[in-house]
Amino acid sequence: MSSASAQAGASTILCAGIIVLDEVFQVDRFPQPDAKTQAHGFFIVNGGCAANAAVAVARLGGRAALGRTSRR
Repeated sequence: MSSASAQAGASTILCAGIIVLDEVFQVDRFPQPDAKTQAHGFFIVNGGCAANAAVAVARLGGRAALGRTSRR
């Protein structure tokens, strides 16, 4: 069964939660406690539990909808 035909009959999974931007620093090794280390790379990527779950569902061939919770 192809991914497209599997998606056509699949239920949509709602992934709800906070959506964040993750700041990722690349280092050669984990720093020791109370030590500093120089990062050699940096990037920003969308993240958060709900967003990551929605991506996983989609990559596994499912249908995902992404909702967000409000912070009031």
